[in-house]
Amino acid sequence: MSIITPHESDADLLTPEDVQKDVAAFTNVLLEKQIKNLVRDLMRRSDVFVALQELVASGRFANQADALAHAVRSLRYATLAQPEA
Repeated sequence: MSIITPHESDADLLTPEDVQKDVAAFTNVLLEKQIKNLVRDLMRRSDVFVALQELVASGRFANQADALAHAVRSLRYATLAQPEA
């Protein structure tokens, strides 16, 4: 197998650590995009948007993110506690 050499004499090849950092960065960017898409799709639903506004206005939650987090945790708990039919 031939050895890969850089095109420029003073250039370095990517190290495994460089590749690992790049993969981690790309993974984070993709995750952020998925989250933004999910939140956008969720907030476009008028019933969800109004419910979140009402929950925050009631003073029960500091903001919509707290209300959503509580809802997801509650749903998870409810589905874990309920055996599947």
